[in-house]
Amino acid sequence: MDIATLIGIVGGFGLIVATIILGGNPGGFVDVPSVVVVIGGTFASVFVMFPLKAVVGTFKVGMKTLLFKAPDPNDVIRTISGLADTARRESLVALEKVAIDDPYLKKGVMLVVDGSSEALVRSVMEIELDFMKQRHRMGQGVFKGLGTMLLHLA
Repeated sequence: MDIATLIGIVGGFGLIVATIILGGNPGGFVDVPSVVVVIGGTFASVFVMFPLKAVVGTFKVGMKTLLFKAPDPNDVIRTISGLADTARRESLVALEKVAIDDPYLKKGVMLVVDGSSEALVRSVMEIELDFMKQRHRMGQGVFKGLGTMLLHLA
């Protein structure tokens, strides 16, 4: 998780709690029926806007957003260079035995090991990227829907 995300979350909740404490009466800040209408209405609207699978998947994506650590580009370069060295020194088949953590890279390497043509490897990998972009757009749409409904219902 990026430290800025953590600072934003903790800071936001800290400001809310501090404001409630300084205001004296928590009842003046929280009206339970209003919270139920806004939060419940928001989720109901999103379930109307998107299929169940997309909404549930989006919450998994949201958790990944908080927990995901982007790979270091230098590590990726070292990994790919190591794969190239192994293929050059031993053979393409030797790449089958190499542990590759990144599923996308692993798929590409396995296609090469299987003797697929360059055009096929390129096509399959581009399709994978297209599907990933499509999933991300769907997740973005759900979060935008949540934000829009919260804005209108609040």
